[in-house]
Parts: sequence; structure tokens; C-alpha cells
Amino acid sequence: TYNALKDPSAVDEDVQHLRALHWINDVLVLRAYGWGDLTPPPYDQESDVFSREVMRRLYELNRSM
Repeated sequence: TYNALKDPSAVDEDVQHLRALHWINDVLVLRAYGWGDLTPPPYDQESDVFSREVMRRLYELNRSM
């Protein structure tokens, strides 16, 4: 199932629904961190820019503790 989530050619309705649920969860986690200015990419697309920014912020958060 999780392999299908990352596979852009997987267009099954259940897979698309699960992608949407994961994306919503990602948005809520970002908001919980106070990072509402970030928008996660679609679940079947990788974004190095997004990943690097999240990692940078997590690093800064850990450093400040």
C-alpha cells in the first residue's frame, strides 16, 4: 500500500484517498509546529526544497532546546 502512495502511476481511488489523508496529516503537523507557511507537496511527488526546509527548521528547533 505505501509503495503505491509514492507511485504517481497508481491512480486507484483508495490510494488517492489515502494520499489525501496523509497530506492533511502533514498539513496539521506543520501547523502544530507553527509552520503554517509551509505547504507539503502532493504525496506522490518528492520535493527536495520542501524536505530541506523542514529539516533546517527541525535542526534549528533542536538547537534552541
